Amino acid sequence: MKKYFFIINSKAGIHKRGKGITEKILEILSGKLVNYEWAVTEKPGHAPELAKKAVSEGFDFVVAVGGDGTVNEVAKGLAGSDVTLGIIPTGSGNGLARHLKISQNLVKAIDTILNNKTSYIDLWKLNDQLFLSVAGNGFDAEIAHKMSLSQKRGRWKYIKLVIKRSLSFNPIDIELVANQSIIKQRVLMITFANSSQFGNNAYISPKAKTDDGLIDVVIIEPVCKILYPVVGLAILLKKIHWFKFHKLYRVKNAVLNNSSSELFHIDGDPVKINAPVKIEPFNKPLQVCIP
Repeated sequence: MKKYFFIINSKAGIHKRGKGITEKILEILSGKLVNYEWAVTEKPGHAPELAKKAVSEGFDFVVAVGGDGTVNEVAKGLAGSDVTLGIIPTGSGNGLARHLKISQNLVKAIDTILNNKTSYIDLWKLNDQLFLSVAGNGFDAEIAHKMSLSQKRGRWKYIKLVIKRSLSFNPIDIELVANQSIIKQRVLMITFANSSQFGNNAYISPKAKTDDGLIDVVIIEPVCKILYPVVGLAILLKKIHWFKFHKLYRVKNAVLNNSSSELFHIDGDPVKINAPVKIEPFNKPLQVCIP
């Protein structure tokens, strides 16, 4: 019988979808014939430790219960192993889960894991940090930093913050090496997309694939502030690639030699990194449960 280990983000309950999540999961599993254990994270950085421990103890599946940040941390602990990642999306954005068509419904998400249908997805490195979905620098990174300071989460909080910050945000200057070309310009943001969206169905690279061995480098060029709502709507309507201010480079690796901003995000979590920043594939893809 396959062994499952559930890693539950201790902060899942701060978002309404995550309230009582542990009890709900245990209630659902009690009605199924499943060999499982579970743990709740106790501190930041605990999920990778729990995932590594589960690998060493012979679990076949390790399930991340939380948002994209939790999925990222669990994946760090599984990277390089043959253990399969499961995702139960209870965060506010759930970008990777949405891209993989994993249901936001708890029962359906658990059924996806127990059905044992899997696929491989690429893992990427931003310097020494892993990401599965998207990482970026510029406006989206600043929003990630602002969101991390907010007590409220969710799509409408995100939209309000985007509108408010767009009134005063200044574009950043970058130097990027991609496809043997050097790109020097001012940008609103630069995103490294393995999957198609940030979360909440906000699509930055609608045609991105998680299993093609390539990273989508997306540049959003500066526009006059009166057009910022157009950029936002285009992202939410999955039409950003229709516009000339959206530039796409699909590459095997890239180097951000310089950036005038040290603010980045990795799978939605804010970090500060000084350039140069190297983006390259991890040496082994990760197996993930899919519908």
